[in-house]
Amino acid sequence: MIPAYTIETTYTLPIFRHGIYIADTPEAGCKTALVDDNWESLQKDHDAAGEVHITGIWEGEKAHHTGSSFPVPSQFDEALQRRAAHFEILLGLLKMMVHDVVATRVSSSGWLAKAAWAVARGEAILAYAPDP
Repeated sequence: MIPAYTIETTYTLPIFRHGIYIADTPEAGCKTALVDDNWESLQKDHDAAGEVHITGIWEGEKAHHTGSSFPVPSQFDEALQRRAAHFEILLGLLKMMVHDVVATRVSSSGWLAKAAWAVARGEAILAYAPDP
């Protein structure tokens, strides 16, 4: 018998509002808008909805209420989130390699191997493929 899975899919729906803020500069207006907690005039932007992605997997029918979830394979995460998470890895590697250059030493083979993996992972993210 083929097993059944409960799969939770999600998409991000932008919610926006237009507010009028009196401020000395655009930056000051932006800061005021970010702390404004009045969302009575909110609007949903269905035209700018994000991609559908997987946020949960459970074995069995309607198992999301009772069972433990499986890890979601990375290629099914939201692409924007995968890119954002990978940015931190790339920045860390770049900082270490720049530090080595400034210190006039050769980067270790360990850092070069991590950089090669990071490049391969970046390419997988762009291709909507599993992590290497």
